[in-house]
Amino acid sequence: MTVIDSTLASTTRSPAQRHTVSLAAFGILIASLVVGAVLLSSGAGIDGWRNATRLTARFSLFVFLLAFLARPLAQTFRNGATRLLLHERRGVGLAFAGAHTVHLGVFVTYFAVGGVVPPAVVVVLGGLAYVLIGLMAATSNNWSVARLGPKNWRRLHTFGIYYVWLIFALTYLSRISRGPSSIVDGLLVTLVVAALLLRLATPLLPRGAGHQETSADQ
Repeated sequence: MTVIDSTLASTTRSPAQRHTVSLAAFGILIASLVVGAVLLSSGAGIDGWRNATRLTARFSLFVFLLAFLARPLAQTFRNGATRLLLHERRGVGLAFAGAHTVHLGVFVTYFAVGGVVPPAVVVVLGGLAYVLIGLMAATSNNWSVARLGPKNWRRLHTFGIYYVWLIFALTYLSRISRGPSSIVDGLLVTLVVAALLLRLATPLLPRGAGHQETSADQ
């Protein structure tokens, strides 16, 4: 993800990134608990899996936005919490990858239970998003940065993070365009757009906490 550290000085995890593995596992665990809770309350029928699909997507979105905004938040709001988020951005990115993989399993199960084939556009566009998520997760380490080269690594993660953002935006915009939608969908669209605006505006701000270490900006 864009929040993955690309420091080349060492191939070992720095103290500031000591929670990388724990965060990745946390993303998978929480997403799985969401699925379990929804199925217990709604049943394992089509409605239960539909609800699980929506809630795991929302959880993944919030984790994604933490990764997406790690640097802008650290530069805009200079405090301990945003510095910690920036330092642990690799783990947050991997937490998103794990959580969204759980969402993929739920999504596939939902269509299987309903006996419905998802639209081709969903398979193609969503499939590419998962390919990019997999590539970003697999290259979320200093060794990959060294092997790919900082420029190529940055291109991959920049394209990937913005493409995933686009898929989230299109998903919730399409829900709204199909007819009456919940207040939650409207709020999520607003949140996604606001995140993009903050990220794009950050380079125009004075240099701050987000630029205090050597890393690849995406």
